[in-house]
Amino acid sequence: MRFRRLSFPLLLGMASVWASVAQTSAPAALTAQPTFAKVRESATPTPQDALLVELQNNSNKRIRGYVFQIVFLGADGKTIQTFTRSGLKSERDGTPTYIEPGAVSKTLPIGRPMVNGQLADYKLSLDLVLFEDGSRWGPQALPESQKFLGYVEGVDRTRKQAAH
Repeated sequence: MRFRRLSFPLLLGMASVWASVAQTSAPAALTAQPTFAKVRESATPTPQDALLVELQNNSNKRIRGYVFQIVFLGADGKTIQTFTRSGLKSERDGTPTYIEPGAVSKTLPIGRPMVNGQLADYKLSLDLVLFEDGSRWGPQALPESQKFLGYVEGVDRTRKQAAH
């Protein structure tokens, strides 16, 4: 009888350890670093306040590409501007390149708007991560994610046809 009383707490303890091990973190993390740089979308060629977005590969797989969105917010918390970006690692000598596990990929600076003389707040969201093996992570809710996947499919098909 005494053994049965001890076994229930033991089972609960084992279940909680298993549950914490079973939870996985996101395979990639998105951060933005304030910077002062030239911005490609800007009409002025002079440096301005901007954000440099970085994608950290936290998985054990190589990342081929990604789609993220940055939403700039007004003082009232409402959206004033939205940017959606995709990143497909470029090829070198016809061979795809990847974001290796543990590595960081940086985007071009994104101009940060001003609201009432203050830099706008922002929210970052990662919509899609595409791995080397074709597996995906993220909600894939943005239309740009579907366009990105179609583009990648076309690149792969063209590569296969050229190889034959």
